[in-house]
Amino acid sequence: MRPILMPLIVGGLALAALTAPSVAGAAPILTGSVGATSGSIGSCGEAKTQTGSSVVSLALTCGDRFGVLTATAFAGAGHVGATARSATFGGTSTPALPAAVATYSDFLVFTSSDHTATEAEVSVNVLVDGILNAALGSPLVFTQAFASFRAFVVLAGTFQIQENLNGDGGSLFVENNFGLESGVLGPAPHALLRSPTVIVSLNTPTFFAMGLEVGNIISGPGASARSEFGHTFALPTGSDVFNLPGGVTVNAGSYLVNNRYFDPTLVSASVPEPAGWGLMLAGVGLAGAALRRRARLAATT
Repeated sequence: MRPILMPLIVGGLALAALTAPSVAGAAPILTGSVGATSGSIGSCGEAKTQTGSSVVSLALTCGDRFGVLTATAFAGAGHVGATARSATFGGTSTPALPAAVATYSDFLVFTSSDHTATEAEVSVNVLVDGILNAALGSPLVFTQAFASFRAFVVLAGTFQIQENLNGDGGSLFVENNFGLESGVLGPAPHALLRSPTVIVSLNTPTFFAMGLEVGNIISGPGASARSEFGHTFALPTGSDVFNLPGGVTVNAGSYLVNNRYFDPTLVSASVPEPAGWGLMLAGVGLAGAALRRRARLAATT
């Protein structure tokens, strides 16, 4: 299954690849899309799509007495996620499909200490973490449940991992051209993956993209499916992002510096708001006053 929103994302990535900036890291392109086609489950309206250079976050929920659908998409620089959940209630229910897509793209610059070098062989490490679940409904009538995710990287080629879980016996189909560095794949993937090695040009902007698609299909009373990869396809922190030859490094903006990834969503979450700074300063002042009182007491005894 391919989620219904993929054509919108493919067109956006193709356009971005054709419009390379003069220098890398000017601004990443972040896109999120959520949508659903539903039968007897309440109308979800038109698909939502948002594109920007700062964090993108979208959500969709719809439902009625027959069931409920939800989808979310999150995109940050080097960090994307998406979820799709659906469940039907009693009575007759026709097929329902929620889907979500999130992508990040930017231009990177690879450089070498060898000024005569023009190319380098590189690969990229990515983290994936999530869960697929699909459960059939009433045994008295025909039901179906299906959940899937697809994560992909574009770097002088396109590499992907796709898993499709069928609720009928829990059969799982996996397509993967990444290497498994550590962790596990399956209905609950939690892994560090390594892309195939490619050749990139040095000292010139190189297009890079990563994205995540999720979707599920259910029909019949009592069926349910989940494809939950909320914030969980990302560049690794605390280790090399790209596997590079000696003397080669890579940079993009302020979030990928000398082959180290600094997640903007985590950094911004740790910076106190102005009110927070005020509380912190007040706390420091009270602590200082208490220490001074203790020092005076110690001096008089």
